[in-house]
Amino acid sequence: MSVYVISSCFLENLNSKIYLTEVLLKFPEQNSLRVGIDKDKFIIDLYGKIAEDRPEIASWLCIMSYEPSAFEEITTIGDSLSEEKEIFLYVCKSVAGSKQMIVHTIQDFNGYNIMENNKIEYSGETIRILEKDDAVGEFKIDRKTTIIKNSTVATGGSIIEGIKK
Repeated sequence: MSVYVISSCFLENLNSKIYLTEVLLKFPEQNSLRVGIDKDKFIIDLYGKIAEDRPEIASWLCIMSYEPSAFEEITTIGDSLSEEKEIFLYVCKSVAGSKQMIVHTIQDFNGYNIMENNKIEYSGETIRILEKDDAVGEFKIDRKTTIIKNSTVATGGSIIEGIKK
Protein backbone atom coordinates (compact mmCIF):
# COMPACT_ATOMS: atom_id res chain seq x y z
CA MET A 1 0.00 0.00 0.00
CA SER A 2 1.26 3.48 -0.88
CA VAL A 3 0.13 6.27 1.40
CA TYR A 4 0.32 9.90 0.31
CA VAL A 5 -0.67 12.91 2.39
CA ILE A 6 -2.39 15.51 0.21
CA SER A 7 -1.85 19.02 1.54
CA SER A 8 -4.59 21.62 1.54
CA CYS A 9 -2.43 23.89 -0.65
CA PHE A 10 -2.69 21.30 -3.44
CA LEU A 11 -6.50 21.24 -3.24
CA GLU A 12 -6.81 25.03 -2.91
CA ASN A 13 -4.75 25.57 -6.05
CA LEU A 14 -6.31 22.86 -8.18
CA ASN A 15 -6.54 24.92 -11.35
CA SER A 16 -6.36 22.33 -14.12
CA LYS A 17 -8.39 19.25 -14.96
CA ILE A 18 -5.23 17.13 -15.19
CA TYR A 19 -4.59 17.40 -11.43
CA LEU A 20 -8.10 16.16 -10.71
CA THR A 21 -8.06 13.28 -13.20
CA GLU A 22 -4.42 12.23 -12.96
CA VAL A 23 -3.87 12.71 -9.23
CA LEU A 24 -6.99 12.95 -7.05
CA LEU A 25 -9.10 10.45 -8.96
CA LYS A 26 -6.35 7.82 -8.80
CA PHE A 27 -7.03 7.28 -5.10
CA PRO A 28 -10.64 6.01 -5.22
CA GLU A 29 -9.74 3.49 -7.94
CA GLN A 30 -9.39 -0.18 -7.01
CA ASN A 31 -5.67 -0.09 -6.17
CA SER A 32 -3.27 0.18 -3.26
CA LEU A 33 -3.11 4.00 -3.17
CA ARG A 34 -4.37 5.68 0.01
CA VAL A 35 -4.64 9.25 1.27
CA GLY A 36 -3.15 9.60 4.74
CA ILE A 37 -5.27 11.48 7.26
CA ASP A 38 -5.30 11.93 11.02
CA LYS A 39 -7.54 9.87 13.28
CA ASP A 40 -9.08 13.07 14.67
CA LYS A 41 -10.31 14.00 11.16
CA PHE A 42 -8.75 17.51 11.23
CA ILE A 43 -7.53 16.95 7.68
CA ILE A 44 -10.99 15.85 6.53
CA ASP A 45 -12.39 19.04 8.11
CA LEU A 46 -9.82 21.13 6.20
CA TYR A 47 -10.72 19.34 2.96
CA GLY A 48 -14.41 19.98 3.73
CA LYS A 49 -13.83 23.73 4.10
CA ILE A 50 -12.13 23.82 0.70
CA ALA A 51 -14.98 21.75 -0.79
CA GLU A 52 -17.54 24.38 0.25
CA ASP A 53 -16.33 26.59 -2.62
CA ARG A 54 -15.01 23.86 -4.91
CA PRO A 55 -17.62 21.38 -6.19
CA GLU A 56 -14.95 19.17 -7.77
CA ILE A 57 -13.31 18.71 -4.35
CA ALA A 58 -16.72 17.98 -2.81
CA SER A 59 -17.31 15.30 -5.47
CA TRP A 60 -13.86 13.80 -4.83
CA LEU A 61 -14.55 13.66 -1.07
CA CYS A 62 -17.89 11.99 -1.74
CA ILE A 63 -16.27 9.33 -3.96
CA MET A 64 -13.50 8.81 -1.40
CA SER A 65 -16.10 8.13 1.31
CA TYR A 66 -17.36 4.94 -0.38
CA GLU A 67 -16.24 1.59 1.00
CA PRO A 68 -13.60 0.36 0.91
CA SER A 69 -12.24 3.69 2.04
CA ALA A 70 -9.28 5.19 0.20
CA PHE A 71 -8.36 7.09 3.37
CA GLU A 72 -5.77 5.66 5.74
CA GLU A 73 -5.93 6.92 9.33
CA ILE A 74 -2.35 7.39 10.48
CA THR A 75 -2.10 9.13 13.85
CA THR A 76 -3.88 11.42 16.29
CA ILE A 77 -3.15 15.14 16.35
CA GLY A 78 -4.77 16.19 19.61
CA ASP A 79 -4.60 19.87 20.53
CA SER A 80 -0.83 20.15 20.17
CA LEU A 81 -0.84 21.43 16.56
CA SER A 82 -2.87 24.30 15.20
CA GLU A 83 -0.91 25.48 12.15
CA GLU A 84 -2.27 23.87 8.98
CA LYS A 85 1.05 22.93 7.36
CA GLU A 86 2.24 21.41 10.64
CA ILE A 87 -0.76 19.09 10.70
CA PHE A 88 0.04 17.71 7.23
CA LEU A 89 3.75 17.36 8.00
CA TYR A 90 3.02 15.66 11.33
CA VAL A 91 0.70 13.10 9.75
CA CYS A 92 3.15 12.50 6.91
CA LYS A 93 6.10 11.94 9.25
CA SER A 94 3.99 9.38 11.11
CA VAL A 95 3.35 7.22 8.03
CA ALA A 96 5.05 3.83 8.27
CA GLY A 97 7.34 3.36 5.28
CA SER A 98 7.59 6.01 2.57
CA LYS A 99 6.67 9.46 3.78
CA GLN A 100 5.23 11.29 0.76
CA MET A 101 3.23 14.48 0.54
CA ILE A 102 1.56 16.05 -2.50
CA VAL A 103 1.68 19.85 -2.50
CA HIS A 104 1.01 22.71 -4.89
CA THR A 105 4.64 23.85 -4.70
CA ILE A 106 7.43 23.23 -2.23
CA GLN A 107 7.69 27.02 -1.91
CA ASP A 108 4.55 26.82 0.25
CA PHE A 109 6.81 25.19 2.88
CA ASN A 110 9.62 27.77 2.82
CA GLY A 111 9.77 28.05 6.61
CA TYR A 112 10.77 24.39 6.97
CA ASN A 113 14.07 22.58 6.48
CA ILE A 114 13.95 21.99 2.70
CA MET A 115 16.63 19.58 1.53
CA GLU A 116 17.82 18.57 -1.94
CA ASN A 117 15.56 16.61 -4.28
CA ASN A 118 12.34 18.12 -2.93
CA LYS A 119 12.58 16.67 0.55
CA ILE A 120 11.76 18.26 3.88
CA GLU A 121 13.30 17.24 7.19
CA TYR A 122 10.62 17.43 9.86
CA SER A 123 10.98 16.16 13.45
CA GLY A 124 13.87 13.91 12.49
CA GLU A 125 12.06 12.34 9.52
CA THR A 126 12.64 12.93 5.81
CA ILE A 127 9.48 13.62 3.83
CA ARG A 128 9.43 13.34 0.05
CA ILE A 129 7.54 16.28 -1.47
CA LEU A 130 5.71 15.83 -4.76
CA GLU A 131 4.78 19.10 -6.40
CA LYS A 132 1.62 19.03 -8.52
CA ASP A 133 3.32 18.18 -11.84
CA ASP A 134 5.56 15.57 -10.19
CA ALA A 135 2.43 13.95 -8.75
CA VAL A 136 0.94 13.66 -12.25
CA GLY A 137 4.08 11.83 -13.37
CA GLU A 138 4.07 9.63 -10.26
CA PHE A 139 0.66 8.18 -11.11
CA LYS A 140 0.99 8.12 -14.90
CA ILE A 141 0.50 4.61 -16.25
CA ASP A 142 2.38 3.76 -19.42
CA ARG A 143 -0.30 2.20 -21.62
CA LYS A 144 1.72 1.58 -24.77
CA THR A 145 1.33 -1.74 -26.54
CA THR A 146 4.43 -3.77 -27.34
CA ILE A 147 4.48 -6.47 -30.01
CA ILE A 148 6.95 -9.24 -29.25
CA LYS A 149 7.73 -11.95 -31.82
CA ASN A 150 9.25 -15.35 -31.07
CA SER A 151 9.02 -14.83 -27.34
CA THR A 152 7.01 -15.91 -24.34
CA VAL A 153 7.56 -12.71 -22.37
CA ALA A 154 4.48 -10.55 -21.88
CA THR A 155 3.89 -7.19 -20.30
CA GLY A 156 0.56 -5.49 -19.62
CA GLY A 157 -1.44 -5.22 -22.86
CA SER A 158 1.23 -6.93 -25.01
CA ILE A 159 0.61 -9.19 -27.99
CA ILE A 160 2.74 -12.31 -28.33
CA GLU A 161 3.19 -13.97 -31.73
CA GLY A 162 5.14 -16.97 -32.94
CA ILE A 163 5.10 -19.15 -29.83
CA LYS A 164 6.47 -22.60 -30.68
CA LYS A 165 5.04 -25.55 -28.82
